[in-house]
Amino acid sequence: MSPERFTDSQFNRATKFVEEGVIAESLDTGDGDKNPLSREGFKDSPATASHGGVIAQGDICREITINLSAIRRLYASPTTDDPDAEAHLKLRRYILALALVAGTAIQGNRT
Repeated sequence: MSPERFTDSQFNRATKFVEEGVIAESLDTGDGDKNPLSREGFKDSPATASHGGVIAQGDICREITINLSAIRRLYASPTTDDPDAEAHLKLRRYILALALVAGTAIQGNRT
């Protein structure tokens, strides 16, 4: 791959382990790959001029969950509490249709 196609990336840790006192400060020694916390993913780590992304070996599957209970609790107007009102039913059907379209749409370009 030519150098112009390289991208920079940044790994950001989930929490500041040393600063929060979860990991002893004495373990935070050295810079870059020489720091044991960095090697194990406990420190932020920039990656410059390298290939970015993940190599998938096998199928990539996408799952969707639509919470029907949450859709059923939707009301078209906050002043009307009638669950059988036509406006409520239309809103619920519309949101369900949007969720189904979003869940089944093809994402990105397929190359």
